[in-house]
Amino acid sequence: MQSLNFDDGLKRLAINGDENRVIVVNATDVGIIKRYKEKLPEIEKLSEETEDSEEMINTLDKKIREFVDYIIGSPISETVFGKTNCLSMAGGQTIFENFLTAYMEYMKPEIRTEYERSKKRVEKYTAQLPE
Repeated sequence: MQSLNFDDGLKRLAINGDENRVIVVNATDVGIIKRYKEKLPEIEKLSEETEDSEEMINTLDKKIREFVDYIIGSPISETVFGKTNCLSMAGGQTIFENFLTAYMEYMKPEIRTEYERSKKRVEKYTAQLPE
């Protein structure tokens, strides 16, 4: 079979330096913002309705994992959280919030770098246009 090869922006990231826990993501996918805004109200509503029962906490864990997979655009939650409930706390936040914060911080320079690359390429062509 022939293959069409191109740079699709996918990066392999080890979770907390553990090379046995690797996720594949497109860190320059700005669609994450739209997907986040689209799904966040569902998560907020569900968390407001949640009682402190084990069943509801497990349901919320499942929904948040689906939310993370959807907004990132890849099935990563199992690798990121493992068997730990993603509502577990670490450093004063849930671990899913810690993950999303770390991921967004990772994305910022990646997007900036790609923008600068694109800007230089576009300037090369616009410089040739007559005034």
